[in-house]
Amino acid sequence: MDLNFRNILMPLTSSAWWRNAYEAYAHGLNLNNNESVMVLYNADVDGFAASFFVYRYLLASNKILASQFQSRPIWNYEYDFQWVPQFIEQAKPDLVICVDIPIIQEPNVLNAMQNKCRIVIYDHHVIPPNVEIPRDKTLFFNSRALSNSNEDHPASAFSAAAANQIGALYINDLPILATGLKGDWALRKYPEFAEQLEKLLPGFMGDPSDWNTPLSKFTSQLNALFRAHPGQQFQDLHNRLAYIFDTEPVNDAIATFVDQFQLKKAAADVQLEVDKYLNELEKSALSQTQGGIFIAVPKVKTFNVGILATVLAKRNIAPVVAIGYEAGERVQFELRIASDAKIDLTKVLREQRTSFQPLTSGGHPMAAGALVWKRDIQRFEDSIREALAHFLKQPNTPQ
Repeated sequence: MDLNFRNILMPLTSSAWWRNAYEAYAHGLNLNNNESVMVLYNADVDGFAASFFVYRYLLASNKILASQFQSRPIWNYEYDFQWVPQFIEQAKPDLVICVDIPIIQEPNVLNAMQNKCRIVIYDHHVIPPNVEIPRDKTLFFNSRALSNSNEDHPASAFSAAAANQIGALYINDLPILATGLKGDWALRKYPEFAEQLEKLLPGFMGDPSDWNTPLSKFTSQLNALFRAHPGQQFQDLHNRLAYIFDTEPVNDAIATFVDQFQLKKAAADVQLEVDKYLNELEKSALSQTQGGIFIAVPKVKTFNVGILATVLAKRNIAPVVAIGYEAGERVQFELRIASDAKIDLTKVLREQRTSFQPLTSGGHPMAAGALVWKRDIQRFEDSIREALAHFLKQPNTPQ
């Protein structure tokens, strides 16, 4: 059963810009026979859920077969995107669809890709000012830019709403969409969706702010698939997931998916490292916090630094927490702000770029990231502290 009869993703689909954006998106995803698609998505629940509904849309539109669909998760430590043109050259897709990744910040990469394929992008990160958006064969959608009020709609909501327009959002898919919205703290934005989810699986969602519900556990387990296996490609993931949810009752499908992809083990592996390093980092925070920022680069094997930074920020160990993940000669810093801190990380990172240029940086006001060379860690630390001090001195900044 499809959900096309219900506008379950209001207020997104009631926005003034939605209809034109959807029609442009649908046109961008229109394929000729024998063309192939590559979806690049952020390696987390919102990015994956978004890519899954792109897959649903493409197959329902009868434009491609499952064998013509390729995908690649992208971890934050790959966010300079300089490797993408060569990757696309080897994969040879006709269309590349990017969801939940800030690739728009790299116009040189997009220009190089445009020589090889068409590009469609949906992202909801804050767009840096003066970004040059290629117009040749690139379509770019961002709810913040499309609206007059800086609307923030996750990638999973946008691609699911698009799939719903052609009857390709199926009732058993609601838990997958729920993980994307849950992971981006966006469940409360879509009350009609929450109502339908509760009808399908009573008690599954629970309180959207509670992280001990069945939905919360499933979201954490799906996130752990990417956190426990940084760099893994997960061949045929979308097709296998679709088959499971198309052929089994929804509760059984969730259990089968968790079992087949060993999500419980992945979650346990991530949690083991989180527990190990949380106490160590919290103990060192008092002595190592300088200029309002606690910065650390623990020797973790799983990509859990976002969790570490989030928990430590919630514990208010410092106004800003930056935890780094070593990936070869690079370090990806995940930044979070304490619950009582009135700090916009996107503005702090923008200020930092006046004195030090990370490989890339950006994100959201309360959660952002920065990728730097390992040799530049000290420069990153000094410049981010200077940038925060400058931000706090601004006239309209709460003290």
